[in-house]
Formats: sequence, structure tokens, C-alpha cells
Amino acid sequence: MTLIHRHTFSANAAGDLNFIGCDKNDHLIFEIYSEDHVRVEFAAFQLDGTPALLTAYHPAVIRRPQVTHSAGLSFRGPRQRGLRAEDRLDDMLKPLSVSERLHLANHLSRFGNTLPILGIAESRVRSDALVDPECVLVCRQIVIARALPGTQVDEVGLPFDYDCISLDCAHLLTLPVDPDPPVSTWFAPIGNQHLSNPVNCLRVKQHLMVVEQCPGDRTRADVHCFTIDRLHEGSA
Repeated sequence: MTLIHRHTFSANAAGDLNFIGCDKNDHLIFEIYSEDHVRVEFAAFQLDGTPALLTAYHPAVIRRPQVTHSAGLSFRGPRQRGLRAEDRLDDMLKPLSVSERLHLANHLSRFGNTLPILGIAESRVRSDALVDPECVLVCRQIVIARALPGTQVDEVGLPFDYDCISLDCAHLLTLPVDPDPPVSTWFAPIGNQHLSNPVNCLRVKQHLMVVEQCPGDRTRADVHCFTIDRLHEGSA
């Protein structure tokens, strides 16, 4: 099996975008929230990014991203910041090996993070998509706990000596899914594309769609279209 990147298009709107799935015509459907999140509109795109008319929208006809094969990767841990000893943080975190911490630290250093990594505080699978009978693409948010250089005080006077940052990743995993996939898989390219903020994925026939939310701008989403090519399975 080979994933071939076909194209990427940007979906833009006047409000916050949220990808909700595809309809019976294989149109990709987005919710668009007004600034106050009171009003909701919808936008549709063909797989090549061409805007499409949404003629008969109804939630029941939308095939939504699901978590079917990788639910075991999700878990809740400690709060987002606090005192390590008081929160018994070492008992709450999913540990990382020394090599995994180094790998992760090298990745995070590109974004200005140089704080020591303590472990995984939380993992939330947003969606997964079956690529073939032995492989699944997983989009998930991973929360990493970091040690601060000293005790600090937040805006309401509470002390804390650790905090957390979140990462969005998409990785191809072999079935059945390993409950502790290596850190090296978190940031591996998908179809030769390095994805920075993947938040959802959905298979549409022989296409795999991956949606990236643009950091700091929820009015835009980048949609990557991959073709699932089985012609190379014998030589892969």
C-alpha cells in the first residue's frame, strides 16, 4: 500500500471552521460558526477543493470522522499545571524513554520549547481511518507535561512547577494498534507530506482526506487529499 499525495486546498470562511464529514455526493462538509458561536452555517467542497452547492443538508446523511480502531490510545491524566509532588505527577504520566524524550525535545525545540519533558499527560484520538486491512491512520492530540525552572504563581495565586503543551499528530499504525506507538511515528511524513496540525481524517472511497487546522486562525483549514494506491503493495 502506498499513499500518494494528490493535492492540498484551503477552506476559508468568515467564522470558525469545523470539519464534520462528507455527504452522499462525497462533498466535504464544514460547519462555520459566527464569532459569538450563536449562528451556524455550512460549506461544502468537492474533493479537489471546488466549492459545492449544499442542496439537502441533514445531519443524518453526513458520514462523520470516527474513532473505530484506535480508541485504546486515548486516556486522561493530571491537570494541565500544578505542583509535581502534590499531584503525584510521576504516577499520573505515561513515561517516555530517554531516547523518546530526546526525539521529542528535538522536535519541540524547533518551536522554541526548551523545557525538560516529563512524560505524556493526556492523549485524545480525534479520528482514525482504515487505509487497508492492516493499517490505520490516526489523528490525535497529545498533551506533554514539562518541568518549569522553579515554582511560579498563576493569575489567581496558585503555585505550579509544571505545565503542559499539546501537539497534533497524524500517524500510520499497524493493526492491531500498539497502545504505546513510538514517538518517531508521531511526526513521520504521510505520503511525503509533513503535517503540522492535523485534526481529522476521513476515508472517501479510495481517497484519504486529512484536515489541518491553521494555528491561530480557525477561519482556515488545509485539506490534504491522498490516493490509496495498492498497485505497489507487492513491492512495498
